[in-house]
Amino acid sequence: MRAETLHLTLLFVGMLPRRQLQALIAATDGLAFRSFDLELAAWRCWRHPRIGYAAPQASPAALDDLAHALRERLSVAGLPFDAKAFSPHVTLLRNIERTTSAQAIVPILWPVRSFALVQSIPTASGVRYEILKAWPPTK
Repeated sequence: MRAETLHLTLLFVGMLPRRQLQALIAATDGLAFRSFDLELAAWRCWRHPRIGYAAPQASPAALDDLAHALRERLSVAGLPFDAKAFSPHVTLLRNIERTTSAQAIVPILWPVRSFALVQSIPTASGVRYEILKAWPPTK
């Protein structure tokens, strides 16, 4: 993975019609969010999509609260999103040949000082991410 593509998805909305983009932003504006540090301390794999990723040993409450608040706000606004359970992870490898069992890694401390609405744009050399709006902490 290229450094500029590393991210943690809080909530996946998929292909959203342009007319709903402002509604999504409005639903998210004013969301109470405090900065925190995320410690990625485990290596894990998903066999089916053949992905290797870093994850926290335990998800911090601030991260879970943020993901839950986003889900609630979009739901109240009637906006579509992927309803799969939140599983915090940062994809590091795609199309891995063999999966391995989960194991501890040297912890990576990721300071979380904002969250963003990001559009993924396919290109000939892979995906490029464009930040449409970022929200700083409110607390």
